Amino acid sequence: MTACAAAAPVAHAGAQQPPPFPIPQPASLGISVTPLPNPPNPAVSRQNFTVCISTTTDRDALGRKQTNVNGAVRFDSLTSNTNVLITVSREGWTGVERSIFLRPGSNFQIMAIREGISRTAPKCPLIVPLPGATFPAKP
Repeated sequence: MTACAAAAPVAHAGAQQPPPFPIPQPASLGISVTPLPNPPNPAVSRQNFTVCISTTTDRDALGRKQTNVNGAVRFDSLTSNTNVLITVSREGWTGVERSIFLRPGSNFQIMAIREGISRTAPKCPLIVPLPGATFPAKP
């Protein structure tokens, strides 16, 4: 009786091999900011929280936006299969940050932020206009 050895798969010339890592696909990120005032106050505006995202130590490398009246903001044209750092801040509030893994397609994250001041809380960079410039810049 002879033993049969399993044949190893052979790559044929011109055959496509699967990529070693997932191919990045387009991704978007929707964020909803929920303010937690102290004391509780349902009249607190959800508008004008600064949300910035990045993959590096530069907190707004991938974008920075202000929340709308519903506390929402959306970032499009991002790359999937990567970690991003989300930072939310506003004057008088303790900034928060969270790292998430972006999947292809739409991603969504709820960020709660507490009222109060902390010197060590994360913050999005301030926008400092150049001397003589108007802000926001007009097209």
